[in-house]
Formats: sequence, structure tokens, C-alpha cells
Amino acid sequence: MQYSSRFLELNIPDSFLNVNKIPDATKFITIIYICLTTSLFCIRRSLFSKLLLEDPNVDYGLITSPILQMVPSQIWKYPTSLVLSNFIDTKAWKVAVNLLNLVIGGSFIERNWNSSKEMFKFIVVLGSLTNLLIIVLTLLTSFISKKVTLDVPLDGNYTILIGFPIIYRQLLPETSIINLKTPHFLAKNFRFKLLPIFVMFVMTITQIIWFHHFAQLFSIWITFFVKLVIPEIFSKARTIKLSFSTNSRPSKCPGNINW
Repeated sequence: MQYSSRFLELNIPDSFLNVNKIPDATKFITIIYICLTTSLFCIRRSLFSKLLLEDPNVDYGLITSPILQMVPSQIWKYPTSLVLSNFIDTKAWKVAVNLLNLVIGGSFIERNWNSSKEMFKFIVVLGSLTNLLIIVLTLLTSFISKKVTLDVPLDGNYTILIGFPIIYRQLLPETSIINLKTPHFLAKNFRFKLLPIFVMFVMTITQIIWFHHFAQLFSIWITFFVKLVIPEIFSKARTIKLSFSTNSRPSKCPGNINW
């Protein structure tokens, strides 16, 4: 898709927007995401309606479902939230962004990886391990700083919002998204390789200025480093293993005798 005006140029590869056939893993994850997010909304609204009869000043934002939401103080009782929180969101803007990112971006990534298994591993396995690390570090930090509250649920679903841009950077590093033409002092060719830093900058600023949620900011940065570092480690390990396997094969030159 291309769009051009005297102010900017927008360029997104057609393969990126191809959603004629959503791959299996992306389709399954999208369905689970919609079902669990909708279920959480219904549960919270139902509890809110009941509590509202008892207390007119009840805060909807404080109503949680620890089975689905990752609440540090209740994680020992509901460890399922480490996995299930990968598939839920409570904010309307994040639901819209993640659904669009999952259907379009997830389809593009899975087609390029040519593996449903790798897609599941990236979102579910790596996402759950990231959530476990977030919980452990949050609990440890709570002993040092009283600003860390353990009764407020942590967002365990930053894999799509933060992890996908890292994959886009790997698959489309030099592809331009937006090219600003005017004003000239702001003229910039914005490529996919800059997308992860841009997303992290926006998420960090919003947490610091508006939300003031230290544990949530902690969660965002842990997710970023895990998604950035762990796939690189596995990729290098796989390359070394293949190289070692190739070099260790016995030579079949005519002068060699194989016992």
C-alpha cells in the first residue's frame, strides 16, 4: 500500500497487509484472545454491578479476576494467570491495537517464519516465561521500594505490542513506513528498524507522565529485553549447532576408510 502527498509518503509492503488467509496459529491465538478478553470484561462488569448496589463509590478499575489477570500478591494461588494473561486486555485502545497487530502483523510473521510452532512459542511460551520473570522481579523489588503495589494487576500481554515490532525490524529492516517531507527540519524517513525504539519511547513516556505505574513500566522494559535478547540467543545457538553438525560429518573422500 502506497500513499503520497506533499507532506508525507506512506509505504507498507503488500505482503504485510495480505490477510486473505490467516495462518493457523495466528487464527487460533486471535480467537482465544477475543474469547478471554470478552470473558474478562463480562466478569468484571458483573462484579461491578453487584458491588455497586452495596457501595455507590466502588471503583471499576480495582475489580480484578486473578485467574486471568496477573496479580503479584495472588500469583501463588492462581498461577494460571501467567499463561492466560497473554490473551487478555482491559483497555479499549490496547484491544484495538493488539487485534489489528495480531491479525495483520501475526499473519505476516507466521507466513515468513513458515511455522505455526514458532508463533506459539513466541507468544505463549516466551510470553509466559516473561510474565514469570516480571512477577519474580516485582516481588523482589517490593522489598526494596514501597512504591511497588502487589495488589494491582500487571499487564501480562505486551508480547504483541512490544515483541512484534522487534520481529518487523528483523524481517523488514530497511523498509520505510513513513517519509515526512515537510517541514524540512522534521523531514525523516521512518523505517521499520526504528519501530521498536519508537514504541518503547511512547510507552515509557505515557507510563511516567500519565499512569505513574512503576511495576507496569518495569513489565514493559522486561518484556522488551526478553523479546529482544532471547530469540537472538536461540538463533545463534541454532546456527552454532548446525555449523557443528555440518563440520562433524565424516568426510567421504575416496582415500578415507569408514569403519
